[in-house]
Amino acid sequence: MVTYVSTRGQAPAVDFATAVLAGQAPDGGLYVPSSLPHLSLPRLASLIDADYAALAAAVMAPFVGDSLTTEELDAVLRSAFAAPDRFDTSDVAPLASLASHPDTSILELWHGPSLAFKDMAIGVLARLLAIFAARAPGPKPTNIVVATSGDTGPAAVAAAAGIDPALLHLWVLFPHNRVSREQAAQMQCELPPNVTVLEVANSDSDSLDTILDDVFNDKALAKDVSLGSLNSINVARVLLQSVHYIYAFLAHIRARAGPGPHSSSALCSLMLAHPIRFAVPTGACGDMVGGLYAAAMGLPVSEFVIATNANAIVADTLTHARLVPPPPVVPTLSNAIDILVPYNLWRFLYHTAAAECPTTLSAWIDAFRSGATVTLPPLAAWGTPAPFRATSISDATTLATIAATYAADSYLLDPHSAVALAGSVAIPPPSAGQLHTICLATAHPAKFVDVVHAALPLVDAPAGIAHPSMDAALAATANHAVQLPSVAAANAYLRRAMLELTSSHAPPARDVHIASPDDIAAAVSWADALAAARLAFSASPDDIVGPMPMAFDFADACGESHVKGAHIGGSSIFALKVASSFYKASPSGSGLVLVFSATNGAPLAVLLDNARLTDMRTAAAGTLAITTLRPGPITKLAILGAGIQASKQLASLAAAVEIRSDALAAADVVITATPASNPLIASPDWLAPSALVVAVGSDSPHKQELDASVLHAALSAGGAVIVDSIEQTAAFGELRSIAHVLPHPGVFTLGDIVRGTALPPPASALTIVDLTGMGVQDAALAEIVYNRLASPSRL
Repeated sequence: MVTYVSTRGQAPAVDFATAVLAGQAPDGGLYVPSSLPHLSLPRLASLIDADYAALAAAVMAPFVGDSLTTEELDAVLRSAFAAPDRFDTSDVAPLASLASHPDTSILELWHGPSLAFKDMAIGVLARLLAIFAARAPGPKPTNIVVATSGDTGPAAVAAAAGIDPALLHLWVLFPHNRVSREQAAQMQCELPPNVTVLEVANSDSDSLDTILDDVFNDKALAKDVSLGSLNSINVARVLLQSVHYIYAFLAHIRARAGPGPHSSSALCSLMLAHPIRFAVPTGACGDMVGGLYAAAMGLPVSEFVIATNANAIVADTLTHARLVPPPPVVPTLSNAIDILVPYNLWRFLYHTAAAECPTTLSAWIDAFRSGATVTLPPLAAWGTPAPFRATSISDATTLATIAATYAADSYLLDPHSAVALAGSVAIPPPSAGQLHTICLATAHPAKFVDVVHAALPLVDAPAGIAHPSMDAALAATANHAVQLPSVAAANAYLRRAMLELTSSHAPPARDVHIASPDDIAAAVSWADALAAARLAFSASPDDIVGPMPMAFDFADACGESHVKGAHIGGSSIFALKVASSFYKASPSGSGLVLVFSATNGAPLAVLLDNARLTDMRTAAAGTLAITTLRPGPITKLAILGAGIQASKQLASLAAAVEIRSDALAAADVVITATPASNPLIASPDWLAPSALVVAVGSDSPHKQELDASVLHAALSAGGAVIVDSIEQTAAFGELRSIAHVLPHPGVFTLGDIVRGTALPPPASALTIVDLTGMGVQDAALAEIVYNRLASPSRL
């Protein structure tokens, strides 16, 4: 499974949902995938006829992992790329031909609701954020903060429409008089109830980005409000932007192939025979990184032409292998790429010039921000999957390109698309006629009417300049944006408004939700349980408040009842769980979870789960331990136990990892899930030397599934005893039998590994995992269920 690490290297690896919801890593870095899946030519050939949503699902599935089910991912993508609801063509991103440039195609990425390429990723990302926000702990709603140089803001406004305001509130900041009249109109018109737009005077895109840096790095603020981002600071944005490169390439090959069907080998031969290059208008570098990822996954790209306007730090960096502190921003006709310090440049350099070394990249960033010029390694050493050649395009060339293309082809370019086409001309292919160029057209010309008229002064109404949605936005007379005089004023307003909004959404004391077992069953999945387990074990112990568990034994009735509870720092709730097992009764398990407000202590919900949530969170903790300590398929699995928990362990594991066979002898993984009072595994000789044993049955002083010799063997053979809580397992779990050796360097918590503060033992060593179940697990899963039942997402 792909995990996500920080470019700064000081934050633990996280899953897709965590990276998407956080936006920025806690160490101030940007999340990047730890690995990239491979797209072989046969795999690409198998996708030749896929529509855009299906292709996106195939590309994104490895990155999403178990954060979404296959069905959930497909539903998100089908909704985001629906035509005519969101896109005005079912093709989503068609290729247009130019007679004047027979070796060039225009990839039209502007058929979405805001008429810009940002719709391609932001519509999906907004839906992902709504789903993950509903599952996540913390104050509601999640505040999505976006700074825009022109195109991201309107795309974000369109994407937020229809999403439950109780889950997401969008804040868009744009610089006054630094975007086109049409872009401003899209953000000033009547807005959805979950959107606030701030129009900031005396600012530019880079200065507004400092607000994002300030807000996202404020740990005190993060305790009171939940934050997220739709900007390409969010790793999902750049991953999704890799899809349109693949889609365009396959469309080009499909056109070359002609009517099918075609064999896979014939298509692969065609791909090799017709190399391609992309011309990319570049500002924040998100699309550039998307192209990098596409090529690194295996897309056969011969080169990328990176075209900037007069704000040319990226072109300078890619040409001269250096980072030079830039002069002030120069306003240009292609305003959406008027960016001097693009944060995705750091992502690009992390993967290329820095060779994925966080220390190297951090040193460059710190030096650059101090005003120094940074000399980078020679371009030949960057290890890019294809050359990245760069140029800057003047406004005069931009206008001339618009005029020439319209005169020759009656095709109208917006200024940013003209920058890409001009860049492809300025940097011709190494061999004329040998490479086909695809230029990314990132916006509809209706968003830049004044620029088009400046390029075509003798044409009153150029064909293709009008669009009904833009006409409607320009016809609106009221400005619904909040007017602010400065960056400082915008920063202060944003903070105050987010705090007030979060306070206003605090649930009333009398609103107690009673959830039946059927309600709960419908509201929670194994993916939710695993997400809750990751959250519980990744939380810092300093952020968890909860008592030691209480246990009641009823010997005459052969029963027991456990009481656990916790609060996770930053969460809007705390939970108290009662779970009982009376082994002579039918059913044997019962219980409930009480959910309270962490703001005023008021009761919010009674989850009548009959111990379902306990069963699921226990199984999910076992799955988290196994997938963390033994990643990859399991070839031999042994489960000791015949009760509910044994079946739940198998179900949870099967939902997260491939299990190729079950076998008791020489098992790779052994799960014990019984209420045994005498050891089931009496000797380490019963186990394979490299076995991973996950013991989940012992949660009372009288229970024991493993002989003490098994734990001693793990500690003496280079393995480890990994527990959920040292204090708790020493009192109630298997660790109790060897408590006299504590503290011991081979005994530590699963949370230590998940948070990255401890290394897992080698996979070749016997390893014991002792899980007694913590209240923080109950609280994490209870909040997901409560949020889903109280405020279901409307996508």
